[in-house]
Amino acid sequence: MAFLSYAHVDDDESDGVVTVLHRLLLQELRLQSGDTFQLFRDRNDLQWGKAWRQTIDTTLDSAAMLIALVSPSFFASHECRRELERFLTRESQLSRQDLILPIYWIDTSIMEDEAQRQGDSLAQCIGARQYKDCRAWRFRLLSDSVSVRPDIAKLAKHMIDIVNRPLYNIRSMADESIKVAGAKLVSAAKEKPGSGQWLTDLADLSRASPMIDPDMRKQLMHQILTRRFGEF
Repeated sequence: MAFLSYAHVDDDESDGVVTVLHRLLLQELRLQSGDTFQLFRDRNDLQWGKAWRQTIDTTLDSAAMLIALVSPSFFASHECRRELERFLTRESQLSRQDLILPIYWIDTSIMEDEAQRQGDSLAQCIGARQYKDCRAWRFRLLSDSVSVRPDIAKLAKHMIDIVNRPLYNIRSMADESIKVAGAKLVSAAKEKPGSGQWLTDLADLSRASPMIDPDMRKQLMHQILTRRFGEF
């Protein structure tokens, strides 16, 4: 699942062009993936009466990537900035640097002026990444969407490629976590009695738990505790 972060004014004041972009991109993602790929957009996916911020936070914490629709209103929006900050934390936890995909949507001075970016850490983050320049799309999507579809297809392929990269694949993440945990266990075997390393190992295992098979998690837990306290 991907999360589309955008300023509502960019849709409201452009005859719903962001809504059209979301629909066409979602269609292409599902065609290319052969699956019910989800592209979360708050106005489509928030159910009436639900705590909207909690739903957004939960979605951000489980999303595979964040699509940032960059515009002056995006940087001026408290919610857009909060979404970006929260997902930066998730990206860091996954040890990735490629899960935020900026789409340059409307001319934005802070994107063109490096001096302006120096005073805004989030603008620096966006500016440092490879972004897709789609500023011409918003003038064509409502009147000539067919001409934009090949570019949307390329964007969808890029997104799917990111999801399928080995380090994001859940099984591969689990394998990597097990390797790291195994290396730590070898180190733990050499630790001196009374060392606190075993506590660090437990903390690392706890962070990796969502990505590890329950049986493997039990085995690793048993090994860590056995290294520290002996067989039990």
